[in-house]
Amino acid sequence: MKDILKKAIEAYDDFRLDEAEELLLEIIDKKEGALDVALSYLGRIRYKNQKFGEAINCYNKALEINPDNDFAKTGITLINQITAIGNSFYFENAYTDDELIPNL
Repeated sequence: MKDILKKAIEAYDDFRLDEAEELLLEIIDKKEGALDVALSYLGRIRYKNQKFGEAINCYNKALEINPDNDFAKTGITLINQITAIGNSFYFENAYTDDELIPNL
């Protein structure tokens, strides 16, 4: 499993995310090796694909295995900050719908 994890990390570093994801899922399915590391990298991939809920799930599973996994903790913090920022914007439309429709 160590070789597969190494290949997955190399694929991730080379931005071959689909290949890295397949290898990581293989590790996770077999439940062998450094599962918390595999889950953390899978969380990174989901994060990069803006699948924030799935990424947080991966990070939480990694923390269940290894509560000291700083990468998973940081990933959760980043996602929480991103979603908080996205939810804090207030948009006020200066136009009404009537002003957007040309006079007929």
